Amino acid sequence: MVHKSGSEGLKRRFEGPSVFSLGAHWFLTHNRLDYNWEDLATTTNNPMTDEPIREPEPIRQSCSRKLHAVQVSGLFAAILSCLLGEDWATPRIVELQITVDRGLLARIEGQNGFDQFLGAESDLIRNIHGVAEVAELDGDEVGYLIGKVAKIKLMM
Repeated sequence: MVHKSGSEGLKRRFEGPSVFSLGAHWFLTHNRLDYNWEDLATTTNNPMTDEPIREPEPIRQSCSRKLHAVQVSGLFAAILSCLLGEDWATPRIVELQITVDRGLLARIEGQNGFDQFLGAESDLIRNIHGVAEVAELDGDEVGYLIGKVAKIKLMM
């Protein structure tokens, strides 16, 4: 729905789920969002923090650099490597999938199917938040990783 709102100019109202970033925390809301498109069109900064808005690729690269420097188990390194599109670990996980009962499966390079059960989705998310603190990931970087997990869920 587009409407004119006095001196605020054109606004667009979205209804339904939306994701807000606040530091390293992500909140899923089911409220309306109002965006002032005139303000967004004239700035490349985040209106809440006045910081430049980062594109996904620099976020991925920064996240990858920070996480690669942290010592984690070989399995978790392979999972992170897959989520970030990197090739750090052996065996190399080329694809992840979350089952309807929230299990995490992996397809290893050279295999045709998702033959490796890795654990629960909730454990993966908890481990991402744990390593994020150690690697000093910022909110964008944590959000990038959690977004990758959410994208895997959408493929179910």
